[in-house]
Amino acid sequence: LLRNFEQFTPATKGRALTALMSRDSWAQALLAAVEQKTIAAADIDQTSWKLLSESKNKSIRELASKLADANRPTDRSEVLTTYRPVLEATGDAARGKEVFKKNCAACHKLQGLGFELGPTLAAMKNRGPEAILVNVLDPNREVNPQYLNYLLLTTDGRSLSGMLTGETATSVTLKKQENATETILRVDIDSLKSTGQSLMPVGMEK
Repeated sequence: LLRNFEQFTPATKGRALTALMSRDSWAQALLAAVEQKTIAAADIDQTSWKLLSESKNKSIRELASKLADANRPTDRSEVLTTYRPVLEATGDAARGKEVFKKNCAACHKLQGLGFELGPTLAAMKNRGPEAILVNVLDPNREVNPQYLNYLLLTTDGRSLSGMLTGETATSVTLKKQENATETILRVDIDSLKSTGQSLMPVGMEK
């Protein structure tokens, strides 16, 4: 996974990160690859950084915090200002569809493509290009509580994240990219808390 990571699509990178963070030895190898710059820090989303920086393993926690601080995303208002000129450009629906399939379809569905994890995009056209630009580049500016991301640590050391879509007296269910779900028994949960952030990753412009 580490050797081929840079060749993966965004959706596959997400699945690879989930696997790599599931065991301490693999998480340490992932962080070592970031430190050695064989994997770009920008390829690790903010939720994954948070999971790693809250690991029960001290060495993982300390290295992840150090690397996350060094690679924290720039202020989003600066990014929006940089990209605002694209609002005057002419769109290309055919190219846009390919971009959507590669980068967005794991969480959004439009015209029969993708998965319904995030908000429906059908009404976005009516909100105008400015709103779309903000939603894509600054996804945490306004987040519907329904789409908040949660971090879950299990008693056996696993780290999970996703939207909380089900809850019973004995279990909770998290929903992730491509509509993948995972149900965890409450007796196996060490901690569960909201990040206060959207499941939509910051840094899409990269």
